[in-house]
Amino acid sequence: MAELRLRAQFDLELLSPWEIAQKIPAGTIPDCERCTNSCCVGLENLVSLRLVDVASLIDLGRTDLIQVKKPKFPPEMVELRPHLATLAESTLFRALPVMRQVGSRRACAALGPDRRCTIHPRWPTSCERFPYSLSAVRRTVEWGQRCEFQQQAPEHRARGEQLFRAALSAYNERIKDAVLLHHALPELHRLGLGAFLTAPDADPFEPPASLPILG
Repeated sequence: MAELRLRAQFDLELLSPWEIAQKIPAGTIPDCERCTNSCCVGLENLVSLRLVDVASLIDLGRTDLIQVKKPKFPPEMVELRPHLATLAESTLFRALPVMRQVGSRRACAALGPDRRCTIHPRWPTSCERFPYSLSAVRRTVEWGQRCEFQQQAPEHRARGEQLFRAALSAYNERIKDAVLLHHALPELHRLGLGAFLTAPDADPFEPPASLPILG
């Protein structure tokens, strides 16, 4: 019965590259130099962590970047971005930690003074694939709506391929997490990851606060 409940919540099939249609032209990558926004700032850009991300941050000695309690998205923010309501209700979001954000603008705590990531290239899987986004239903990888600027050139083909595979990996890690949380919770605690997980019967959210909406 427990296994049936798990399968009712998740499609547990891992995806392979040859099953996915690449909808982004070859050699297309984000043009961060032209971007006037920051995908690492703002509550709406909160980074959910996978178990592999938590393990990586433990290895790096950067558990200070891990936040167990998740912030609540204000109703007015959810109205502008309805997908945040779905995210907040998801089993994995509630169970797994997020990257800590700091300051009134809610900037990712991994950002350095130069606004560059201090843990790159060992950053979270969702950051690694951004802005490539995989749709399991459509079996496609498409350009994410949150990234406005892109550049395309033959010399970027290898980087584009990396982003494609990272999008696939990010999806598959989500499936692995669902299985591990369901079947291997004692082992996760033994490995030291359990301290960063939220039990199903515990409140996963921090007390509400007045937060600015960006963008």
